[in-house]
Amino acid sequence: IESKKEVIQENVQKVGEVYVIGDNVNEFAKKEIMANTISGDEFINTTILSAAAGFFMPIVPATIGGIRSTGEKKQQSATQVNKSNSR
Repeated sequence: IESKKEVIQENVQKVGEVYVIGDNVNEFAKKEIMANTISGDEFINTTILSAAAGFFMPIVPATIGGIRSTGEKKQQSATQVNKSNSR
């Protein structure tokens, strides 16, 4: 579900960037600085990358949280060992 949301959001952003912002910048500059069309390849690439990002978004924080909690447990164990050795 996150992938679907991310694909829609990124493609809406790309359309706005090209057709609204790009046209305004080109009109203001009186020359073509930004692209004012989206190619099929750009659409496909944006869709694939945002689907991948949406897929990994829920996974990465859980993985990083697991790594951190394991590290914290090791640190707590080491601290307890040091306290018991110093007695």
